[in-house]
Amino acid sequence: MSIRIYPPIYLNITLKGNDIINFRIVKTEPYDLFGKNDIIVPIEHKYALDFIKKYGDMVVENGSHAAINIAAGYPVDNKHSFHLLHGIYFKDKDDRTHFMYGWEKPAYEIEDSFTVINVPKTTWAVFTYYGEHMEGLPKIWSYIYTSWLYTSGYNIEDYIIIEKESWHDDAQKVICAEVWVPIKI
Repeated sequence: MSIRIYPPIYLNITLKGNDIINFRIVKTEPYDLFGKNDIIVPIEHKYALDFIKKYGDMVVENGSHAAINIAAGYPVDNKHSFHLLHGIYFKDKDDRTHFMYGWEKPAYEIEDSFTVINVPKTTWAVFTYYGEHMEGLPKIWSYIYTSWLYTSGYNIEDYIIIEKESWHDDAQKVICAEVWVPIKI
């Protein structure tokens, strides 16, 4: 006669909540943004991370990233820091979506080679996420389009959208990612 012995069964359940995305309303007076190398975003790639990452690599390699930082008053020191630029989506007169990296235009004159975008007086829905670099913006966009847009009661004005990222720690591991979406009130 043989007896079978089984090890005890363990049940391990992990509950994980959603990431925290903060939301606030911000009103701004008219101001200008500037950047270089704006591209028309093919509609099938609108807000697509892989498309923007390839464009970002190109902007760094061709020197536009450094030129924007210098014009904005940020020193370029690739050994110690990497100043992050805003991702700017904007519409042209033919309603095509463009994307460029840029920054708020300084009060002094900048080269004519830069694209300047006039931002009118605007009410923004601002979404903020703290986490690992490269995961913040996709999480914010997912939240905006799968939850917030349907329950907030606000409508998006689709003439400009700004993605802002900044380092939240000295080791440049944790990012503060923000998406600024113009809304109708």
